[in-house]
Amino acid sequence: MQEDQLDYLDEVVADVLGGNYARVGVLSTGERLYVALGASDIAMLREMGYTIAQALGRLDEGNAGQLVRRWRAVERWTKQP
Repeated sequence: MQEDQLDYLDEVVADVLGGNYARVGVLSTGERLYVALGASDIAMLREMGYTIAQALGRLDEGNAGQLVRRWRAVERWTKQP
């Protein structure tokens, strides 16, 4: 995925962390998996029929690496005002 696409998905992850799933429905499967993993939303993964390992395997290595790089920091886990 392109950098601007990842930036957008990170905004969606922040929304999901805040309980807002409004922007999730229009995403592709890969994008939804990125969001679910970034938000640690196991219920979302289950609804899609994926385990964590399957979801990571569905993302290419570059996107999985970006996910880890972008969401590793604990302060990213809270939605900023």
